Amino acid sequence: AGALWMGGISPDQQLKLAAVTFRADGNDFWTGPLTNDGSAEIDEATCELWDRFSVVERQDAAQHRRYFDCLNDPLCDVEIEFPDGYSTPSYFYTYPAHGNTALNQDYYLSPFFDYDLDGNYDPNAGDYPWYFLSDNEVNCDERRREDPIPLFGDQTYYWIFNDKGNVHSESQGEPIGMEIRAQAFAFSSTDEINNMTFYNYVMINQGTQTLGQTYFGTWVDADVGTSVDDYVGCDVQRGLGYAYNGDAFDEPSTSSLGYGENPPAIGVDFFEGPYQDAHDFDNPLTTDFSEAVDGLGIPYEGIGIGYGDGVADNEHFGMRRFVYYNNGTNPINGEPTTPVHFYNYMNGIWK
Repeated sequence: AGALWMGGISPDQQLKLAAVTFRADGNDFWTGPLTNDGSAEIDEATCELWDRFSVVERQDAAQHRRYFDCLNDPLCDVEIEFPDGYSTPSYFYTYPAHGNTALNQDYYLSPFFDYDLDGNYDPNAGDYPWYFLSDNEVNCDERRREDPIPLFGDQTYYWIFNDKGNVHSESQGEPIGMEIRAQAFAFSSTDEINNMTFYNYVMINQGTQTLGQTYFGTWVDADVGTSVDDYVGCDVQRGLGYAYNGDAFDEPSTSSLGYGENPPAIGVDFFEGPYQDAHDFDNPLTTDFSEAVDGLGIPYEGIGIGYGDGVADNEHFGMRRFVYYNNGTNPINGEPTTPVHFYNYMNGIWK
């Protein structure tokens, strides 16, 4: 199980927070985009309309691009390049590129490549769900925080959710008005990447209040087979959280067949977190801890991106805190039951 946690302090010193665990006791998140008029609202019918994933394949986007490039190239023979013809994938037509502006939703929601540059998504005009299809489309070192985010991976699940669709019955926190444009993706690979899944979140505060002292976190309950003998830890230099079995044999249980001998481990890496606040200089990557602290930099390469590369204000936070809690009602490090508990854990301290 896994979830996104977020929380911050409003100008009137109120804690705004959204977080879920197993959704057994409640929920803080609902499907669909919010209004962009400052009210950050959504109704039940809109939630139901958006209660779905858009599943996209990179190879379909590449084939679509190749077909329209050939159509527009007088030197390209479509019948030779596509002897069996070409049909646009049906899901291209239901891809949620645009919001309903009559409901005060953002017009541009899901990333698409505007082939004919008319500002509107139309697969029949060559448009497609947007992946970087060639190395010369982007220089990752030069990307900026205002640049749009494409789709990633070879297969991508894309969906939009929010924390304003109803009361926060899980955390009991006050809603933020956050709209989250999410994608879960994976790569077809023969190496270690084939054992990984990836997640990207574009978070937009559609409310009127700017939050300070804001934290984002990923909550993970990483059962390694049978859950009662698992342990967790973190590798600070890699910015990696991990879970592993407590001994060399994972027994079966009512909840799992168990892995038996040589059980695996699982790692959770916060590759590219929120942008660090802009300071008009390149925050350092240095093994001198005092210099790292004074320069708002990092001492280990694994806990951030863009530090010490000579480029100002492209720094992304990596893992800044790591904390666990135990199942149960322990008042110090047990399960969170109030908004402050969730917020404290995101701060890396006991509840």
